[in-house]
Amino acid sequence: MTKDSGNDICLKKDGALCIIMAVKDKASLDESKLDILNAVGQGFASKISRGIQFYFSWIDVSAEPEFTELFDLKAESLP
Repeated sequence: MTKDSGNDICLKKDGALCIIMAVKDKASLDESKLDILNAVGQGFASKISRGIQFYFSWIDVSAEPEFTELFDLKAESLP
């Protein structure tokens, strides 16, 4: 997710809850981390057609420092 795509991906969707995994940089994102994010998403998959929608994404804190500063994220403490 980037500041340009965030609204389209999940931030401006009605009835949505955005789950964002922060990573130090794109190079530190590997298949195992994406598998974990996917597994968490499968656990929240709605079994009915109404209710809250969950959107799962990841963000590169080195590329989006303004966004990650809002949450006081430190690169050294991220996966």
